[in-house]
Amino acid sequence: MANKFLPPNFHKDAPVILIGDECWQYKAPSGQSPTTQEVDGVYQICEQCLNPASPSPSPLSPSPSPSPLIPLISPSPSPLPAAPCVCPSGLDNQYRLKGYSDGDIPACPVCDPLVGTAWTGLFERFDELCWWGRPETENVIDGVDLGTASINLSTSGDPDCYWELTIECFDDPIYPTVWYGTKATGNTPIGVYTKVSGCATGPATLEVEAVP
Repeated sequence: MANKFLPPNFHKDAPVILIGDECWQYKAPSGQSPTTQEVDGVYQICEQCLNPASPSPSPLSPSPSPSPLIPLISPSPSPLPAAPCVCPSGLDNQYRLKGYSDGDIPACPVCDPLVGTAWTGLFERFDELCWWGRPETENVIDGVDLGTASINLSTSGDPDCYWELTIECFDDPIYPTVWYGTKATGNTPIGVYTKVSGCATGPATLEVEAVP
């Protein structure tokens, strides 16, 4: 900072002036404003003027247009791997149908009626096999005898292996298929199975999830 008299060519409407080879900016004393060229003013070096690479815009110059914003695009999720042909380690002992309630899967007319405990959509693992079945105590689906409800890893088409979800009722002495679907991706039973066959009118897909 330095006190200097205003140069003869100073004009009160010019906030930035050049003195020698230095750029100075007029700053009026607190509570005052310059009215004549004889006012003793205070000057301050204007760094933008001394740096030609980034000149200070004139107050009368229009503000530069902001650069357009580039929207952030979330990367697409990686595709799931193909279903394995060897049972992976570390799988859970229980899985369940997501959002399932008894009656969501209509039973076949040929199934034997049964009074018992409705299936909750739970699958429990048996031994170390890649096979999960319904709890033994949950033996009814939509008012009929639930013969089988299971998930297993089918390796018969190696290398094109897949997960199977099978629901069968009991019609002495056979087990009609109520709903059968598959999924060909993922290293666990979790995921969406698409109906392939079965006497049930729906749904077209069932989703398996982990048990919290």
